[in-house]
Amino acid sequence: MTMLSLDDVSVSYGPLTAVRNVSLDIGRGEIVFLAGPNGAGKSTLMRAIAGVLAPSQGKITVAGKSTAGMRSEAVVRLGFTLVPEGREIFGSLSVAENLSIGAYLRRDRAGIEEDMDFVLSELPALKPRLRDAAGLLSGGQQQMLAIGRALMTRAPMIAIDEPSLGLAPKLIDQVYDILLALREKRDLTLLIAEQSFMRAVEVDARLVMLRSGHVVRAGRARDLAAERSLEGSFFGFEGAAA
Repeated sequence: MTMLSLDDVSVSYGPLTAVRNVSLDIGRGEIVFLAGPNGAGKSTLMRAIAGVLAPSQGKITVAGKSTAGMRSEAVVRLGFTLVPEGREIFGSLSVAENLSIGAYLRRDRAGIEEDMDFVLSELPALKPRLRDAAGLLSGGQQQMLAIGRALMTRAPMIAIDEPSLGLAPKLIDQVYDILLALREKRDLTLLIAEQSFMRAVEVDARLVMLRSGHVVRAGRARDLAAERSLEGSFFGFEGAAA
């Protein structure tokens, strides 16, 4: 089953085109990385999929339904939710309140309580901090809170924008261990944006490399790494993109 389909998608900010002619299909249960330097278009593309930005061209389909004209809330209902760059938690609200925000579109009280228990069992560092203001959490805890909030939507596809941002290497490893475990337990489809492509190689995921809004490389990360040309694609060396 195709969870997400992009067909010749471009996204512009006024006269500036930030994403150009991107086509991509992601199947259920896949892990796909968007990699590329700052300004490559990763965040813009994710925000367009989530309904925060409107594409200037092309078609986005989530779970077989076009998102054209949809607000972000409607895209969540289709099954796609975004953990934005910088996490965007509500620092003055409690941890529990931030988690509850993830379920604000839902009316299944029993299911919400079940998911809250699941989130706290999978992210145990949050449990003793439930009544604390979210702004008092460490960077790693805030990232876990943002992931937990996304889980509360019960969307089968989660996009995470720069999960490594501002975290120490040990915490980055912990975040990825959690994401991979959640993928197995919840049958999640993951779309992850990172500047570095190395994490995609480590988990043997599919890699889509962007540069200046264009897809310059795509395929299995380990296969692309074996070609010894990923660094050239990342930095834009002449002749690197195939």
